[in-house]
Amino acid sequence: MNQNTPTTGIVVIGRNEGERLRACLDSLHGLDRPVVYVDSGSTDDSLELARSYDFEVVSLDP
Repeated sequence: MNQNTPTTGIVVIGRNEGERLRACLDSLHGLDRPVVYVDSGSTDDSLELARSYDFEVVSLDP
């Protein structure tokens, strides 16, 4: 394994998080780690917000 390859990733789980989600994703932006946001049925703009970042986004139906 390449020593520069990340060995851990980050999973963020949320639902209707709004500005809290923005603050969370902003803090993760630029880290050298894979980030996955899992949305559990948000009815606000959380899903669209998460998709605006360069992270993997998984949407679970409510």
